[in-house]
Amino acid sequence: MKMKVVLPIFLLLAISCNKAPFSANRTNVILISLDTVRRDCWGQLVGSKHLDMPNIIAIYKRFKGIIFTNAFSVSHYSTPSHMSVFTGLSPVVHSILEIKKGSLPPTIKTLAEILQQKGYTTLAFNSNPVLAQEVGFHRGFEVFINVRRKLAPAEHLIKEAVKYLKIARQKRSPFFAFFNFMDAHADRSDIGQNFLPYYSPPKYRRNVKVSKQEFCIDQKCAIQWLKEINNRRISVPQETVDKVENLYRAGVKYLDHQLVGLFSFFDKEGISKDSLIIIFSDHGEEFREHGFFDHVQPFVETIAIPLMVMIPKQEKPKIVKAPVSITDIFATVLEYLDIPPPNYKLDSVSLLQSDLRSKRLILGVSHPASEFTFFTVDFPLSLKISPHKNKTKLFHLIQDPFEQNDLASISRNRVADTKSRFHKKLEYLIKKRDKIYEDWPREQPYSFSPELEKTLQALGYL
Repeated sequence: MKMKVVLPIFLLLAISCNKAPFSANRTNVILISLDTVRRDCWGQLVGSKHLDMPNIIAIYKRFKGIIFTNAFSVSHYSTPSHMSVFTGLSPVVHSILEIKKGSLPPTIKTLAEILQQKGYTTLAFNSNPVLAQEVGFHRGFEVFINVRRKLAPAEHLIKEAVKYLKIARQKRSPFFAFFNFMDAHADRSDIGQNFLPYYSPPKYRRNVKVSKQEFCIDQKCAIQWLKEINNRRISVPQETVDKVENLYRAGVKYLDHQLVGLFSFFDKEGISKDSLIIIFSDHGEEFREHGFFDHVQPFVETIAIPLMVMIPKQEKPKIVKAPVSITDIFATVLEYLDIPPPNYKLDSVSLLQSDLRSKRLILGVSHPASEFTFFTVDFPLSLKISPHKNKTKLFHLIQDPFEQNDLASISRNRVADTKSRFHKKLEYLIKKRDKIYEDWPREQPYSFSPELEKTLQALGYL
């Protein structure tokens, strides 16, 4: 286990004497990122036949949570989507799109920085290597722990978190804790002689029969097998696709089981009853629905995300169907704590508003490897667009929830109207970005440690 600790644990208790005045609302804040978990893992409540996380659904019912059935990310990869959570800004504005291409300017304040200034103890427990200090993800966190080079890292991450949270509970201040669990993400072959594209402990995948070389090609196994299949456009039998998806869902079930232990700790320590808890995914995963594995295309299987908010003393569980964005987590936290937002306009609205708009354009950015540059959700319409390639696809998410029937050629008026709204929104975001970055270069090359560089390469990020 490799850990990066911004603050030594023995100094954590000493911070309270130097803290800023507490926020009037002393509610703890807990954000739990279920990295790469698809929305359909949450079962019937989100209109799916799959229920890979029954314990999370039980937690929703017990804590009377709020589930958003039409929540969307603003990217289908981790770096920009998480930075939008931390800043409340569109990826177009914060511009943290790729690792090694730039770092967050000081003019943009992160959620951790804002809460730290209000007297919160701030802690992060992370298993995704792209949420790197060099990019700016550590800003505002007194403790930032990375658990890397582990298969099924949730158990190790939770053990570290419990240790630190017990100390944080001894202080007078409320705390902000961020968790990133990467157990659903595709796995590497250079750890523990793993050859599976999605690893989970054997008892979770005992119904999936695989051979050792089934997910290897030219000695490239596990996640590298997925990438080779994608890059070389290799045909794969549906039986193999089903096995890959079942292995993925086994990892999600393992994570769901581990979260029971985390919430048991919250209950024992009295954390559950006085905390704002938000559970979400940064993006989903694809299993050849549109020709690829992994999460390289911005279709519904990768941009639709599970999202749940739990607030103290919520009267009953609730389902919200209005379209919402992952960026809205930022404004939700600030509004609930009655903390004023930064002095620039956010791309974020509170999820706790009683009148969430059903007509709202959510604009996202795609991975450089994607055939599309941007995507929008102008619910129920879903647009994929590459302006420079003059390429467009349009789908109706109610009539076609799996995005299989492209309407672009038969609904030209709809396409034109949606593209017009997209261009207006993009122009507005670019102007805002240019103002924020007025005195800060948007691309600042930097280097990682050799170990982190190796990890990022093994996961296909470099």
